[in-house]
Amino acid sequence: MLPQVSRNVFSSRCFPRLLVSSCILLLTLAGAAQEKSKPKPSAPVKQGQRHSAPSGNTGALKDPVEQHYRAAETFQLASDLKAAETEYRRVISLALQRLAAVRVLAHDDQHALALLQSATAADPSDMDVQMSLASLYFRTGDLANAKSVLNAVLAKDGNRLSAKNLLGKILFMEGDYNAAAEQFQAATHRSRVPGPRSV
Repeated sequence: MLPQVSRNVFSSRCFPRLLVSSCILLLTLAGAAQEKSKPKPSAPVKQGQRHSAPSGNTGALKDPVEQHYRAAETFQLASDLKAAETEYRRVISLALQRLAAVRVLAHDDQHALALLQSATAADPSDMDVQMSLASLYFRTGDLANAKSVLNAVLAKDGNRLSAKNLLGKILFMEGDYNAAAEQFQAATHRSRVPGPRSV
């Protein structure tokens, strides 16, 4: 028998805190389960990327979920509920993205897709989760949905090279070689444009 929950629970001010706490608990449990599984080889280091050396000051590296959660609490205390809602949505989106990553590692792509779709719904402004969703659609062979998500990303951020590159791959696979070439050329041209040099 399930406990009865009043409708007022979802409209109370405590609900976002309860929801975020539940997501963090799920992430903690998923992380513990992942640590018990066999170790995976580390990802190759990209050129220019450095391994971070462990230091005694671990407080300097904060978890983004925790940072956004604390920001949401601060905005809520300051009665800026619109900004608090934005931060809570970001927390939920990040938590769902982490759960999706665990599902991908477990080769459960369908569950991962559902989690990424929920993450996108929670924070539609997050282009990274939309790129993850498009990549997973591509990986599962759903080129139509991948293309749709990529077009939406490029409509908001026409300079996103990873979106142009993946869209080029999809267009190539569909046999639209001219459009694919345009996407690849735009991506390579944009990546070659020199930016301001740092001294």
